[in-house]
Amino acid sequence: VLSEQHCAARARHAGGRLGALGAMIRELKAHGKHCTVAISPDGKHVATGSYNSSAKLWDISTGALVKTLISHSKEIRQLAFSADGKLLVTASDDKSARLWEVPSGKVLLSLDGNHAGGVCCAALSPGFATRYFYSDSEAVGAMPAMSKQERDQTLLLTSSVDKTAKVWISRAPARHSVNASGSSDRWEV
Repeated sequence: VLSEQHCAARARHAGGRLGALGAMIRELKAHGKHCTVAISPDGKHVATGSYNSSAKLWDISTGALVKTLISHSKEIRQLAFSADGKLLVTASDDKSARLWEVPSGKVLLSLDGNHAGGVCCAALSPGFATRYFYSDSEAVGAMPAMSKQERDQTLLLTSSVDKTAKVWISRAPARHSVNASGSSDRWEV
């Protein structure tokens, strides 16, 4: 969440005043009907999810489109950044959730068909060990094994219109928790 001082500085820079309701500093267009929005922890990016089944990453200071994320077949109901802003999780009415690497736009994990209805919410635990999910092969090769504490704190949560909520935990003791195809065989509920 942007601090009041950060918002005030942006509003002044944009020529507006920060009143009781604030001042609009940016409008993001060309995405279709938005369904959900999230701001990165560092305040530099905004992610939007749409009824057109795509997610988009935007530069908050310029309003420029940074990346379009396409993998879902139905609308995206929710999205959330990891605590370090390097990963994004999306929840969709196509009964799936996806874990994305923000810098590359790659799908790192697909949780497909694990709910009987559309996935309406998804979240990453605050202690999510993001360093194990980067696609940079050199960084992956240099990583130590994930500790038990990191595994216990690396949770992905989903909930669905099927009236279930699921907590996913990595069961991989290896240095990298997602296989190359991005499938979910190393995750369990």
